[in-house]
Amino acid sequence: MNRFVALGALLSLGALPAYAAPVDRYVTEQGGTRIEISAPRADIVRVRAGQSALPEDASWAVSKEIRSHLVPLEVSESGDIVELRTAAVRVKLDRRTLALTVEDAAGRAILADAPGTAMAFENGGFRLRKAMPQDEHYFGLGDKTGSLDRRGGAFTMWNTDAFGYTPSTDPVYKSVPFVIGVDESGHSFGLFVDNVWRSYFDFGKSERAAFSFGAEGGPIDYYVMAGTDPKDIVQDYAYLTGTAPLTPIWALGFQQSHWSYMTQEEASGIADRLR
Repeated sequence: MNRFVALGALLSLGALPAYAAPVDRYVTEQGGTRIEISAPRADIVRVRAGQSALPEDASWAVSKEIRSHLVPLEVSESGDIVELRTAAVRVKLDRRTLALTVEDAAGRAILADAPGTAMAFENGGFRLRKAMPQDEHYFGLGDKTGSLDRRGGAFTMWNTDAFGYTPSTDPVYKSVPFVIGVDESGHSFGLFVDNVWRSYFDFGKSERAAFSFGAEGGPIDYYVMAGTDPKDIVQDYAYLTGTAPLTPIWALGFQQSHWSYMTQEEASGIADRLR
């Protein structure tokens, strides 16, 4: 009898989580900011947010077919904390602050909002801040100069014809807003920010314990990928954005490239000489 009384007391106090039916998307709003969480695959979480309304569900990088194919999210609530689960990830959301943490199935944090203001809308754009563990290193972003490990640097995402660039030039030719984070135990995660406006990533240059990213405009729309190693993360990214087609046989031969052929005769003369 005492066990049943104790259980009833816990339920009345809200000490045990309440479970709701699975959903394709979880949407909530706080302080004029609306946020949506979904999972296009069990190991990939998509986060969208906007002021008063969600941004348009559109993308130049991720097809409608991929965006609309959603894995059901198991929902549980305990006080102000909502937990969303797939077979591979957990998402914990504080409905009071909209603070977000993504964990793997074992409960290890993959990517978490930094303390303080983690999401801010500024002059038509936005800024997001994430916690930056001391042993985590960051790779990616497309054409960038400097160290392969982006930690400690800040980078602008804006395709630029940067002829004669130096080791400190930024931005340069190709911008890819995709990052692989790897800690010193080899645990990995992926972050893809689906925004084509002029944007930036700051990996601890402005503040030591957090990294941030944002854009001058466009949507808050990003994907978090879970995996055991970088290979898993690259496969997740390829699932979202597609893989390169198989190279045709005719492209496997010798290729000639040169900056600025001045005349048709010059280009034809080089082709004749190579033959």
